[in-house]
Amino acid sequence: MVRSLVLIVVLSVMSFGFAQEKSVALDEIHSFQTFLRDAQIAKGMYGEGGLVFDNYQYGSGFKLGVQGGYPVTPQIEVGGAFGFRSFNADQGGSSSGITDITLSGRYNVVPAPAKISAGGYVTLPVGNDKIGEGHLNFGAFCSARYPLSNGMVVFGTAGLDFQETETVEVTFDPVTHQPITEKKTDYESSFLIGGGAIYPLNEQLNVIGELNIRTKGDYILLTGGGEFNLQPNSKIRGAIGLGLDDGAPDFSIMASFLQYFR
Repeated sequence: MVRSLVLIVVLSVMSFGFAQEKSVALDEIHSFQTFLRDAQIAKGMYGEGGLVFDNYQYGSGFKLGVQGGYPVTPQIEVGGAFGFRSFNADQGGSSSGITDITLSGRYNVVPAPAKISAGGYVTLPVGNDKIGEGHLNFGAFCSARYPLSNGMVVFGTAGLDFQETETVEVTFDPVTHQPITEKKTDYESSFLIGGGAIYPLNEQLNVIGELNIRTKGDYILLTGGGEFNLQPNSKIRGAIGLGLDDGAPDFSIMASFLQYFR
């Protein structure tokens, strides 16, 4: 019941905002959960390095990572992400290793007043399988941003993900009757729908709220945080996440530093 009320409140606030307009879309403010699946195209190369701590019912983990993007043209942007992840289970020990490399790209279909972009991504399976990495995943998405008259910007993303899965099939040799194991690869599809809002409190501080839902794995995560401008090209970012379904972490802390190079 509480989860349903949270979803209703968030969607109601977003629906109210869509009736308003503004010309500025806070293009250099990035979402936390859909960093590589946003609608805006940057005016210059940028990179972010940070830490994410997740707490689950059955354990906890952290991730050190870097991500960023580069505008190939005013309408096309490419990006990537890579990191190191560690997980400690309450029962069963710990594991750690590098993650897969994510490569993404998007094309700005509609530039204004609403920004609408379409894109896709792929993961290169270089990560450690002990932490659930080492898979060739891919997907496509469509994202939008819309400025409101009060200075707020609302954004949303819808995507379709295909995640590689492995199963082990056991058969028996008809002559020796010895077991024969064979690994088979398949793909599972999952839908992503998310959205949120950015509100500029002043020239230095922007507040960011975001909600993401994935149909696979019972995943719903609500995050709230902000971005503080140290200099025109340097930003400190931080957020707290609250899991609203079993597949999401119960609690998350995100902290990062973002730099534009221009």
